[in-house]
Amino acid sequence: MPTSMSPPPPSYLVRPPYILRPGQRAGSPMKVDKTPVSLFDMLEASRKNRPQAQDSAVVAPSNPVPFKKQPVQFPTVPMQMSPELLSKFDDDTLFFMFYYQQGTYEQFLAVKELKRRNWAYHTKYMTWFQHYDESKADGKDAGKTYLYFDYDSGWSQRIKKGFDFEPQYMENELAP
Repeated sequence: MPTSMSPPPPSYLVRPPYILRPGQRAGSPMKVDKTPVSLFDMLEASRKNRPQAQDSAVVAPSNPVPFKKQPVQFPTVPMQMSPELLSKFDDDTLFFMFYYQQGTYEQFLAVKELKRRNWAYHTKYMTWFQHYDESKADGKDAGKTYLYFDYDSGWSQRIKKGFDFEPQYMENELAP
């Protein structure tokens, strides 16, 4: 048989295991010793480093907290949202529902209510805009002043003057 076809050497000779040497602590930087280790040395290191009783975590017996009965006035089922209920909510509450309850029926209802209140969602800037009414009264920049909801840096409504609301970025769909 050619030498290139000879069986591989035993694994403990190819890649010597790295064991703690006398005087070396676990967790300290290890000095890599590349010398082959005998089987006896590996067994001895295994015996010295076997798990001790103090290595295992002791699980304390659990004392469950006694169940307290809730008052009768406390709701036991979630409140059902309705469009009539959302019409009573403030704009900030609707914006909270839109940004923090994504993919839910409540978000869908918040979108419907915001659109009913003449807010338009801008898909490029990912925020809500509303035409600012005072721009019609003074005549300057008519149609270019918008009120927008700043959810990122202040959670407040701010005025944007000289803004061109491009219709291709306006969200028109109501998808649940």
